[in-house]
Amino acid sequence: LEVVKKVKINNIYYGAMDMKLSQNGNAPALELGGLLQIAKWVGKLTSFENNGDYSVFTDVLKDDGFAEAELLKKAAYFERSINLNEATNILQTISDSIGNGLPGIGSLFSEQLIERISWHQQDNSSDKIHKVYAQQCQLAKSYFEKHDYVRAANFALEAMITRSLNSGDNPYNYTDRNSAKQRVPKSLNEKDKMDYYLLKEIRNQLAHGSYEKKLDGAAQEKQRERLQRAKSLLKDENKLRPVFQNVMETLLTPLN
Repeated sequence: LEVVKKVKINNIYYGAMDMKLSQNGNAPALELGGLLQIAKWVGKLTSFENNGDYSVFTDVLKDDGFAEAELLKKAAYFERSINLNEATNILQTISDSIGNGLPGIGSLFSEQLIERISWHQQDNSSDKIHKVYAQQCQLAKSYFEKHDYVRAANFALEAMITRSLNSGDNPYNYTDRNSAKQRVPKSLNEKDKMDYYLLKEIRNQLAHGSYEKKLDGAAQEKQRERLQRAKSLLKDENKLRPVFQNVMETLLTPLN
Protein backbone atom coordinates (compact mmCIF):
# COMPACT_ATOMS: atom_id res chain seq x y z
CA LEU A 1 0.00 0.00 0.00
CA GLU A 2 2.80 2.44 0.81
CA VAL A 3 4.57 1.77 -2.48
CA VAL A 4 1.62 1.27 -4.82
CA LYS A 5 -0.96 3.67 -3.32
CA LYS A 6 1.42 6.06 -1.52
CA VAL A 7 -0.48 5.45 1.73
CA LYS A 8 1.26 6.25 5.02
CA ILE A 9 1.00 3.23 7.34
CA ASN A 10 1.35 4.24 10.99
CA ASN A 11 1.13 0.79 12.51
CA ILE A 12 -0.01 -2.81 12.01
CA TYR A 13 -2.19 -4.74 14.46
CA TYR A 14 -3.12 -8.40 14.37
CA GLY A 15 -6.05 -9.90 16.21
CA ALA A 16 -4.62 -13.28 17.30
CA MET A 17 -7.65 -15.53 17.70
CA ASP A 18 -5.38 -18.56 18.08
CA MET A 19 -3.96 -16.94 21.25
CA LYS A 20 -7.34 -16.59 22.99
CA LEU A 21 -6.82 -16.28 26.69
CA SER A 22 -8.37 -19.20 28.59
CA GLN A 23 -9.37 -17.24 31.68
CA ASN A 24 -11.68 -14.73 29.97
CA GLY A 25 -12.04 -15.90 26.37
CA ASN A 26 -10.53 -12.70 24.99
CA ALA A 27 -7.92 -12.75 22.20
CA PRO A 28 -5.02 -10.27 22.24
CA ALA A 29 -4.34 -7.71 19.53
CA LEU A 30 -0.64 -7.73 18.69
CA GLU A 31 1.22 -4.62 17.59
CA LEU A 32 3.42 -5.56 14.60
CA GLY A 33 4.75 -2.15 13.60
CA GLY A 34 8.31 -3.39 14.09
CA LEU A 35 7.85 -5.83 11.20
CA LEU A 36 6.86 -2.93 8.96
CA GLN A 37 10.06 -1.09 9.85
CA ILE A 38 12.15 -4.23 9.28
CA ALA A 39 10.53 -4.62 5.86
CA LYS A 40 11.41 -1.00 5.05
CA TRP A 41 15.05 -1.58 6.00
CA VAL A 42 15.26 -4.70 3.85
CA GLY A 43 13.80 -2.71 0.94
CA LYS A 44 16.34 0.07 1.43
CA LEU A 45 19.22 -2.42 1.52
CA THR A 46 17.98 -3.94 -1.74
CA SER A 47 17.70 -0.50 -3.32
CA PHE A 48 21.24 0.38 -2.24
CA GLU A 49 22.65 -2.83 -3.67
CA ASN A 50 21.12 -1.88 -7.01
CA ASN A 51 22.20 1.75 -7.29
CA GLY A 52 24.80 2.48 -4.58
CA ASP A 53 22.87 5.50 -3.27
CA TYR A 54 22.93 5.29 0.53
CA SER A 55 20.70 8.36 0.90
CA VAL A 56 17.83 5.83 0.67
CA PHE A 57 18.49 5.05 4.35
CA THR A 58 17.67 8.61 5.43
CA ASP A 59 13.92 8.12 5.96
CA VAL A 60 14.16 4.90 7.99
CA LEU A 61 16.92 6.38 10.14
CA LYS A 62 14.79 9.47 10.76
CA ASP A 63 11.90 7.20 11.76
CA ASP A 64 14.20 5.55 14.29
CA GLY A 65 15.33 8.92 15.68
CA PHE A 66 18.90 8.95 14.33
CA ALA A 67 20.08 12.56 14.63
CA GLU A 68 22.52 12.47 11.69
CA ALA A 69 20.06 10.88 9.21
CA GLU A 70 19.93 13.93 6.90
CA LEU A 71 23.72 13.91 6.61
CA LEU A 72 23.48 10.72 4.54
CA LYS A 73 21.80 12.70 1.74
CA LYS A 74 24.62 15.24 1.76
CA ALA A 75 27.31 12.56 1.77
CA ALA A 76 25.66 10.67 -1.08
CA TYR A 77 25.37 13.87 -3.10
CA PHE A 78 29.02 14.78 -2.63
CA GLU A 79 30.17 11.25 -3.47
CA ARG A 80 28.11 11.03 -6.64
CA SER A 81 29.32 14.47 -7.73
CA ILE A 82 32.93 13.25 -7.10
CA ASN A 83 33.60 15.59 -4.19
CA LEU A 84 35.32 13.01 -2.00
CA ASN A 85 36.74 15.52 0.47
CA GLU A 86 33.30 16.69 1.61
CA ALA A 87 31.83 13.17 1.42
CA THR A 88 34.64 11.73 3.55
CA ASN A 89 34.25 14.34 6.28
CA ILE A 90 30.49 13.79 6.52
CA LEU A 91 30.73 9.99 6.41
CA GLN A 92 33.25 10.04 9.24
CA THR A 93 30.77 11.96 11.40
CA ILE A 94 28.03 9.47 10.49
CA SER A 95 30.28 6.47 11.20
CA ASP A 96 31.22 7.84 14.62
CA SER A 97 27.54 8.25 15.50
CA ILE A 98 26.64 4.78 14.24
CA GLY A 99 29.51 3.41 16.34
CA ASN A 100 27.69 4.71 19.41
CA GLY A 101 24.68 2.59 18.43
CA LEU A 102 21.68 3.13 16.19
CA PRO A 103 18.26 3.61 17.84
CA GLY A 104 15.19 1.50 17.14
CA ILE A 105 15.06 -1.18 14.47
CA GLY A 106 18.14 0.37 12.88
CA SER A 107 20.28 -1.27 15.56
CA LEU A 108 19.71 -4.59 13.74
CA PHE A 109 21.28 -3.15 10.58
CA SER A 110 24.13 -1.01 11.92
CA GLU A 111 26.88 -3.35 10.72
CA GLN A 112 25.41 -3.53 7.22
CA LEU A 113 25.13 0.26 7.04
CA ILE A 114 28.72 0.81 8.22
CA GLU A 115 29.93 -1.70 5.64
CA ARG A 116 28.13 0.15 2.86
CA ILE A 117 29.69 3.54 3.65
CA SER A 118 33.14 2.20 4.53
CA TRP A 119 34.82 3.31 1.29
CA HIS A 120 35.85 6.55 3.03
CA GLN A 121 38.01 4.53 5.43
CA GLN A 122 40.14 2.97 2.67
CA ASP A 123 43.87 3.22 3.48
CA ASN A 124 44.29 4.71 6.95
CA SER A 125 47.82 5.97 6.23
CA SER A 126 48.62 9.61 6.92
CA ASP A 127 49.50 10.14 3.23
CA LYS A 128 46.51 11.94 1.74
CA ILE A 129 47.40 10.96 -1.84
CA HIS A 130 47.43 7.26 -0.91
CA LYS A 131 44.12 7.62 0.90
CA VAL A 132 42.32 9.44 -1.92
CA TYR A 133 43.71 7.00 -4.51
CA ALA A 134 42.46 4.02 -2.46
CA GLN A 135 39.02 5.64 -2.11
CA GLN A 136 38.73 6.32 -5.83
CA CYS A 137 39.80 2.78 -6.72
CA GLN A 138 37.26 1.33 -4.29
CA LEU A 139 34.46 3.50 -5.68
CA ALA A 140 35.37 2.68 -9.28
CA LYS A 141 35.13 -1.04 -8.53
CA SER A 142 31.96 -0.61 -6.47
CA TYR A 143 30.13 1.29 -9.22
CA PHE A 144 31.37 -1.23 -11.79
CA GLU A 145 29.75 -4.03 -9.77
CA LYS A 146 26.50 -2.05 -9.81
CA HIS A 147 26.75 -1.65 -13.62
CA ASP A 148 27.07 2.14 -13.24
CA TYR A 149 29.79 2.43 -15.87
CA VAL A 150 29.77 6.23 -16.11
CA ARG A 151 30.79 6.69 -12.49
CA ALA A 152 33.07 3.65 -12.58
CA ALA A 153 35.00 5.16 -15.49
CA ASN A 154 35.06 8.62 -13.88
CA PHE A 155 36.47 7.35 -10.60
CA ALA A 156 38.98 5.11 -12.40
CA LEU A 157 40.30 8.04 -14.43
CA GLU A 158 40.42 10.29 -11.37
CA ALA A 159 42.39 7.56 -9.59
CA MET A 160 44.90 7.54 -12.46
CA ILE A 161 45.37 11.28 -12.02
CA THR A 162 45.76 10.93 -8.26
CA ARG A 163 48.49 8.29 -8.59
CA SER A 164 50.42 10.68 -10.87
CA LEU A 165 50.50 13.46 -8.27
CA ASN A 166 53.88 14.46 -6.92
CA SER A 167 54.69 14.04 -3.25
CA GLY A 168 53.39 17.08 -1.41
CA ASP A 169 50.67 17.83 -3.99
CA ASN A 170 47.11 18.36 -2.77
CA PRO A 171 44.83 15.69 -4.28
CA TYR A 172 41.92 18.15 -4.05
CA ASN A 173 43.73 21.04 -5.76
CA TYR A 174 42.75 21.67 -9.39
CA THR A 175 46.15 22.99 -10.48
CA ASP A 176 48.00 20.02 -8.97
CA ARG A 177 45.56 17.57 -10.53
CA ASN A 178 45.68 19.24 -13.95
CA SER A 179 49.47 19.00 -13.97
CA ALA A 180 49.28 15.34 -12.89
CA LYS A 181 46.74 14.64 -15.65
CA GLN A 182 49.32 15.63 -18.27
CA ARG A 183 51.83 13.23 -16.71
CA VAL A 184 49.59 10.15 -16.69
CA PRO A 185 50.39 8.82 -20.20
CA LYS A 186 54.12 9.47 -19.71
CA SER A 187 54.17 7.26 -16.62
CA LEU A 188 52.74 4.21 -18.43
CA ASN A 189 54.24 1.52 -20.60
CA GLU A 190 52.79 1.09 -24.10
CA LYS A 191 50.21 -1.56 -23.17
CA ASP A 192 48.98 0.32 -20.09
CA LYS A 193 48.89 3.52 -22.14
CA MET A 194 46.59 1.83 -24.66
CA ASP A 195 44.32 0.67 -21.82
CA TYR A 196 44.29 4.17 -20.34
CA TYR A 197 43.30 5.79 -23.63
CA LEU A 198 40.63 3.13 -24.20
CA LEU A 199 39.23 3.85 -20.73
CA LYS A 200 39.13 7.56 -21.57
CA GLU A 201 37.30 6.84 -24.82
CA ILE A 202 34.77 4.61 -23.05
CA ARG A 203 34.20 7.30 -20.46
CA ASN A 204 33.72 9.99 -23.13
CA GLN A 205 31.26 7.82 -25.04
CA LEU A 206 29.31 7.10 -21.86
CA ALA A 207 29.28 10.70 -20.66
CA HIS A 208 28.43 12.38 -23.96
CA GLY A 209 26.58 9.67 -25.80
CA SER A 210 27.80 7.75 -28.81
CA TYR A 211 29.35 10.30 -31.14
CA GLU A 212 31.40 10.47 -34.30
CA LYS A 213 34.80 12.13 -34.58
CA LYS A 214 36.48 13.36 -37.72
CA LEU A 215 40.06 12.18 -37.35
CA ASP A 216 42.51 12.85 -40.14
CA GLY A 217 46.10 11.82 -40.67
CA ALA A 218 48.15 8.74 -39.95
CA ALA A 219 48.93 10.01 -36.45
CA GLN A 220 45.26 9.67 -35.60
CA GLU A 221 45.00 6.02 -36.66
CA LYS A 222 45.39 4.65 -33.12
CA GLN A 223 42.79 7.11 -31.85
CA ARG A 224 40.37 5.99 -34.57
CA GLU A 225 40.94 2.38 -33.57
CA ARG A 226 40.27 3.14 -29.90
CA LEU A 227 37.12 5.06 -30.77
CA GLN A 228 35.77 2.24 -32.89
CA ARG A 229 36.65 -0.34 -30.27
CA ALA A 230 34.94 1.68 -27.53
CA LYS A 231 31.82 2.10 -29.67
CA SER A 232 31.80 -1.64 -30.42
CA LEU A 233 32.19 -2.60 -26.76
CA LEU A 234 29.41 -0.27 -25.65
CA LYS A 235 26.96 -1.99 -27.98
CA ASP A 236 27.19 -5.21 -25.94
CA GLU A 237 27.50 -5.18 -22.15
CA ASN A 238 28.69 -8.78 -22.18
CA LYS A 239 31.69 -7.67 -24.23
CA LEU A 240 32.19 -4.43 -22.31
CA ARG A 241 32.35 -5.87 -18.78
CA PRO A 242 35.36 -8.20 -19.11
CA VAL A 243 37.38 -5.58 -21.01
CA PHE A 244 36.42 -2.81 -18.57
CA GLN A 245 37.26 -5.01 -15.59
CA ASN A 246 40.60 -6.05 -17.06
CA VAL A 247 41.53 -2.41 -17.77
CA MET A 248 40.79 -1.41 -14.17
CA GLU A 249 42.71 -4.37 -12.75
CA THR A 250 45.68 -3.46 -14.94
CA LEU A 251 45.71 0.27 -14.22
CA LEU A 252 44.44 0.53 -10.64
CA THR A 253 47.24 -1.30 -8.87
CA PRO A 254 48.16 -0.52 -5.24
CA LEU A 255 50.57 2.32 -4.63
CA ASN A 256 53.96 1.51 -3.10
